[in-house]
Parts: sequence; structure tokens; C-alpha cells
Amino acid sequence: MYRQTKAHSKKYAMVDDLSLIYPESIRSMQTGYWYRININANRILKVLKIHGQQFVSVILELRKAYWFSPEVQAVISPHIKYTNMASLQSTGEEKMFVDISQAMERIQLTQTVSSLTDTACCNPDKWQKPITEFGQCDPELLGTILRSDFVGDIDCGSADWTDSCQVVDAVMDLILKQLQELAGKYEGLCIKEYIRQGSAREGLKVINANEFDMLLEFHIEGLDDVIDYASITNSAGRSIPGSCNLKMNGVRFEKLQKMFPTLTREGVFVRYRNGLYLSSKILHERIFESMVDTAINQISLTMGKLSSFSRRLQLKRKINPPSINVNIKVVCDGQPTKEIDVDLVPAYRLREDKTTRYEERFLNCPIHAVCKWVTQVESAERIVWDLKTLGYEKHILDVARENRRKLFILTALRIVKTYFVRRSKYAKISGVAPPQLVTVLKSYQLKQIAFYALYYLCHRFPDIPLKGATEALAYYLELLDITLVSKRLPHFFYGCSIVNKMLPGFPQNFGFQLRYNLFQTIDDESLSRARQSLCDDLIPDLGFKFGVVLNVSRSRVRDSFLSFVQSQTV
Repeated sequence: MYRQTKAHSKKYAMVDDLSLIYPESIRSMQTGYWYRININANRILKVLKIHGQQFVSVILELRKAYWFSPEVQAVISPHIKYTNMASLQSTGEEKMFVDISQAMERIQLTQTVSSLTDTACCNPDKWQKPITEFGQCDPELLGTILRSDFVGDIDCGSADWTDSCQVVDAVMDLILKQLQELAGKYEGLCIKEYIRQGSAREGLKVINANEFDMLLEFHIEGLDDVIDYASITNSAGRSIPGSCNLKMNGVRFEKLQKMFPTLTREGVFVRYRNGLYLSSKILHERIFESMVDTAINQISLTMGKLSSFSRRLQLKRKINPPSINVNIKVVCDGQPTKEIDVDLVPAYRLREDKTTRYEERFLNCPIHAVCKWVTQVESAERIVWDLKTLGYEKHILDVARENRRKLFILTALRIVKTYFVRRSKYAKISGVAPPQLVTVLKSYQLKQIAFYALYYLCHRFPDIPLKGATEALAYYLELLDITLVSKRLPHFFYGCSIVNKMLPGFPQNFGFQLRYNLFQTIDDESLSRARQSLCDDLIPDLGFKFGVVLNVSRSRVRDSFLSFVQSQTV
């Protein structure tokens, strides 16, 4: 292969180093020289065998400046999986082609993956495959649960789990790269990374690996030292938990106009009550939704220029406010084989908690304000942010994966979640209404009850015997019943004194903070019907009997939790 960058150049260089074929080496080469690269077809074939489709990026770099001999061309051609190379309009599009080709190569490999190592290790950067731990259970009761049409197998298949995780990661890597480039049109806007969240990250996924959640972490360069958390208060001066404003201190609106003209025109900076605030609603609807739409469109157009892989991807954005939902359809040989929904929520990183400990370990949890505005608070809707406790939740659940007793509780939670999923599916297929309990309660509320179960059974009363998941499930159903009868489910992390007993150093604002009832948007009649559904549907469906608690240990937990819930009146 030969290169000539300037016709008048008379300098030559001989290169006989395979490291030269890597793109970073090519980019660093001096200009103004002729190069004769002594790489024959056999050596290139060797590299292809080692690096596979990753070598496509090298080919794209080399084809801009090098002539390939017929011998080398014959070796390389079968490995270039493009059909419309000539239609690429720019270097950026070529780079996207490389990225997409590599992503497609990744998801081809998942067809051969049949297992995933089950591990209790905490890995903050990975999806967590659920660990099911039944322990010593009543054989008859466990058999009823596992044979039930509404529970059965609660696990995701290993091959399905691994495949879905790799597909989601491959797609999100593509979307992130596009978003980072698109953010350049908005002065100062930087999208740092995506952060895995939700049940797939927390090891709580059931049945199918078809839904994933992520935060898109961003910041605005030049405003990091200006933007600060500001609590929202009601007319009585009490702060509203779970919500905040992002206020900009020490900067004038005129300066923002000059530094960030595009963001200013879009309405991202809001003047409200003599202050300047960052608008969650505008950032979400006008900036991030637009960028995600553009990214998906660009990726889809470029994918259309790929020759046929055995597996292909189809992407589209679905309306699912306030999340930005990306639907991924996996097509194999022309037939759809899998559909995955990914919920993206833009998130501004406020700070890192340096004071909270859990089981003698400092958590160092990042605190995020997310674009998930609400209308129930006394503030302008467009500047309200949702303050998230996801970092604490992930850490507690990660630690639980290392403790068999805690795994019993998480398995009990996943049994109930599975019941909700299968009951809803059965109702849809049968054309009947699902039980009221399944309609009224959401997955996050079920998880909150599990945090109380972890507190009472592993921290408050660690001496209580707990031999298996069915015992843990009995405790869980007791707690669930209490919340429905009391028509209150206090948020574990907001306005709740228990959290400081489990997480010493957790930042709170007692006396000035309203208590957060997770049932506050549900009317009393619906909660009453949900409680009746618990007694008539879920409990008998799982093989339990509802009646007076005779077990002393269960009475201790029940009485303590009931007293706590009753004390949590506003």
C-alpha cells in the first residue's frame, strides 16, 4: 500500500509494524510524506482473525488515503459488511457506520451465549442478573406458588437475560455517542454518560428481560458552580420531599443570554419570583426529546445501508411521558424475535453524599435531580425537578445480594412482582379486568415495602428466625396489608425516621419536611378495594390463609410497623 499526501513531497518512510493498522496510530501519522506500508494479505488476514469486525474501522481509515493491491482487496472485501459505502456523505457518517457495524457484530454473538455467571458481587456499572434464593420453605406452600398459573417460574432465562443486556448496551452506546455530538449545538450542554437503573440494575427483574431504565447524566459547562439545589416549600414553610428547584445564584440573565444563546432561546433559563432557575420541562421536551429523536433517526438511516446480518435492529421512540422511551425490535432473518423498551430520564448530578453509611460502609452515593416534573407541588411546574434516592436503593439491594437472609426477602418481592405481571397478562388475554390490587399498586411501591421488610427483619429484629422465602413472603404480605388498611405507605427515604436507623448520616430535614405518602394520589375507595383484592385474590392464589396472626415473631413485626405507619400522619 502507498500513501501520498503532497505531490511535491520527496521524503519516504518504510513502516513494517502491525500497530500502524490501528486508527489511533493512523491519525497520529505525520502529513507531507510518502509511506510504503509493508503489510501483505496474510498479515492482514491474521489481524482479521484476531480482531474480527473491529478491523472494519481500520479499513475505513485506510481507504481514505491508501491504495490496496488486488491481493489485499480480496482478503478484506468479505469482511466489509456494507452495501452502500459510496452513499456515505461525510467522515462523521463513516464513523457512525463503523460504530453501528461493531454494534451489530456484538449482537450477533449473543446467539451463542447460553449462560451468565450468577454472582452476588456488587458491580455499579453492570446489569444485575436476579438471584433467586428459596431456602428452607414449606414444601406444600412453595409447590403451590411454583405451580400457580399466576407465579410459576419467576426467573428470566439466562440466554434471554444475557442477550437483552447486550442488545440494550450496544444500542445505548450508539445513542450516547450521537447525543454527545448533538449536544454540541447547545452551548455548554454536555452529556456525560448513561447510568443503569431500575429492576434490571437492582437484580429484581422477573420473567422477561424486556424493560430497562437509564439516567442520562448531563451538566452545563460554566454553570456547575452556579446551579444549586433549592427546596420547595408550601404556604406553611415546610419543604416538600422528593421535589426541588435548580436555582442559579450569582449570575444575571443577560450573561446567560450571551454565554448560552441557544439554550436561552429554547427557554431553559426561567425567571421566577426574583430568581433564575433551570427548567426541567423545557430541557426534557425541547432539548432531550429532540436530540433522542434525531439520534434514532440518524442511526436508523445508517443501519439501512448495512447489508443483511442474520439479526437486525429496528428503533423508534414511543410516547411515554415523562420518560423518553426507546423501543428496540430485534429481527432475525426477517422475523421479529424480541422487543425491548428502554426508558431514558435526563438527570442533573447535584452532589455526592459523603456522610451516609450502611453496615459501616460509606456509600458515596451520587444525588441526581431528574427531569420528571410533577404538578402537585406549589411551584411553577416547568422548574420542578424530581430528587432521586436511586443511589441508596441500589447500594442496599447490592449488599442484599451478598446475604442469604436478605435474598429471601428479595425473592419474596419478586414472587409478588411476578404475580402482578402474570395476573395483568391473564386479564388482558381473557378480556377481563385485573384484580384491583394489581391495578392500583405500582412496582416502585412494592419495592418500598421490601425496604421496610429488610429493615425490620435484618436490622430492627435480626434475632427473628427466617428460614426461607415463603416465611419472608408472609412478613411481606403483613406489611402490605397494614399499608392498605392504614391507607398510607410512607416513603422509606423521605420524612421517615426509620431511614436514619438503617442509614446513619442520611440527610434529613425533620420538623420542616412534609412526610411523603406514596398512596397520596390514590383515593380511599381504590385502596379499600385493593385491600379486599389482597384478601380475595393474591393471598389465596399464593396458598396462604388470611386470619389472626398467631406467630409471635410476626406479631412483633406487625405491631411495630403498624405503630410506625400510624405515627406518620401529616
